[in-house]
Amino acid sequence: KSDQNIMIQVQNTCTQLPQTEADRLFDRFYRGKSEKSSGYGIGLALGKSVITRQGGTITARNHPDGGAVFHIRFPV
Repeated sequence: KSDQNIMIQVQNTCTQLPQTEADRLFDRFYRGKSEKSSGYGIGLALGKSVITRQGGTITARNHPDGGAVFHIRFPV
């Protein structure tokens, strides 16, 4: 908790996000160009919708030590 916000960080240690796809990650029906991409491309879009409707934000970036990290922030 910081400055009247609750912050959640989720990090994996596997695959980094392709820089060319970072801006589109939360677009509805967007699926990565990786061979391993599966699903319908609505999971992150749905998550972002729920978070923003509660006044929060979500961002994703590559972690310097490898993998991806997602930052979720909600106002208290």
